[in-house]
Amino acid sequence: MAEQTHNLEVCMERDENVNEVFIPTEWPTPHIINKEAVIRRLLEESYGITIDTLKPLIGYYDLNYHVTAKAIQSNPYIDDIPKEGIFLKISNLADSKRPELLHGVIKLMDHVRQKGIVCQETIKSIKGEDVIYQVIVRTFLPGDVLAKNQITPDMLYNLGSFVAKVTQGLQGFHEPYFDTYDHMWNLANCPKVSQILQVVEDPQRKQLCEDILHIFEKQVLALTNDFRCGQIHGDLNENNILVSSDESSSDPVPQICGLLDFYDTNKSYLVFELAICAAHVMIMAMEQTSNSKSGLVVEIPGHLLAGYKSVMELYPAERRALRASIAARMVVLLVSNQYSFRQDPDNMYLIAKIKPGWEALQTFWAADPSSLENKWDEIVLSYGSKLKRDVKRLLTTPRGGRGLPLRLKLLFSAELAAHEHPSLSACRGTSTSEDLNFFSSRKPNVSGDHRKPQSVKAELSRKESCNVQSALPPRHSADMVEGRGSIYSVLPTSCVFNNRARHKRLDIWMAHCDTSRSQNRPVFLS
Repeated sequence: MAEQTHNLEVCMERDENVNEVFIPTEWPTPHIINKEAVIRRLLEESYGITIDTLKPLIGYYDLNYHVTAKAIQSNPYIDDIPKEGIFLKISNLADSKRPELLHGVIKLMDHVRQKGIVCQETIKSIKGEDVIYQVIVRTFLPGDVLAKNQITPDMLYNLGSFVAKVTQGLQGFHEPYFDTYDHMWNLANCPKVSQILQVVEDPQRKQLCEDILHIFEKQVLALTNDFRCGQIHGDLNENNILVSSDESSSDPVPQICGLLDFYDTNKSYLVFELAICAAHVMIMAMEQTSNSKSGLVVEIPGHLLAGYKSVMELYPAERRALRASIAARMVVLLVSNQYSFRQDPDNMYLIAKIKPGWEALQTFWAADPSSLENKWDEIVLSYGSKLKRDVKRLLTTPRGGRGLPLRLKLLFSAELAAHEHPSLSACRGTSTSEDLNFFSSRKPNVSGDHRKPQSVKAELSRKESCNVQSALPPRHSADMVEGRGSIYSVLPTSCVFNNRARHKRLDIWMAHCDTSRSQNRPVFLS
């Protein structure tokens, strides 16, 4: 074990200047002699894990593996053999020089898990260590990476909402190391990519990169005083987001079920999180479509924006910076990939991204900026119109709630009710087990089974107190507040079923939504 562990330690000590330049002068992926044997011995002796299978996973600079275990011995921190297996990461040479980063990321992941974002948990060694020789072992999250799924508007909407939730979940975290930590993938550093622009041999592509970097400095970096700052994930790409799709569900849209790889986290501008995600998904879309279908590519930010705005708003300055920020991320990604490809020409991850990446960037930047912005605004507004149609279908057709998109179910959440009717917050936690199971067994009777709701005027007024608990059917109140049960359980009180008045109440509520949106107030919070 000593000799093979030594091989691992030696490879971690290379490249003394890797942190001094924008792009490493040497390829920083660890080179380990007898790689599989080293990993098997390390896991067995340090973690008590006997490997059954060892499967390599995609990695940019790191070595990542999915490990299944046949036995676990002498590790007090592991109760049983993990059903889904475990995840093993051998950090790249640059990150290996920064143990504070490795431990800081562990703390960050603990923080976001507490905020409801699903991510991996660190598995301690037999001695209780989180990191050994820059090797980290974590739980393995089930699901497929987003890259394996076809892009659709509903999927993009869910993704935009998820980006906003990640942004919110990361706030409030503080680790002193990240106050000064910086790296090449921080989008604020993208002008430095000009140091290696010579790797772009095509003169038109090179000029395109120079133009975008110039506009980014002028339209984004010069206006950062108007942006919000905070901790960001920094790499919300299609291989770091996990989705699952229940084939038995009536909702065909894959649902996001996990987030991976926090190693590009940094203190930066919050709008960059959305821009980074949009850039990667646009390249992914170009991989899936031909040039004749590239219209979807430039519309992607609009669908992401709609989902994002259902959770939190962008400041006006952040909104204006979005286009240039998306393009700048593409430039950094493509130029660095081109550079890295020279160092590692067999890396299939890099090869797959270069051609569709340039096509996506050229298509995106060629679109008229004003027309593009207007199109995104139209897409955002279209979700409000679609929501109205979905709700009207819900209230006017028998069993109309069956098969409604998850988007609608999320929008009518507890936060919506509490936002529009603050008195609802007093109703939390009042449900019984019968209440929780009510909607799984039957739909409410539209012709009865409901108390007469209060006047619409009282329900919609923010200035008048409203006893929502008495206005709702007894079994609806807690489920409405907690966001549980069927779609019926989370409709606002102005939509409570009543045969004689339901259409009128629905129209008034929709008008209320339109008014809120025109006043730039978020109506739907998931």
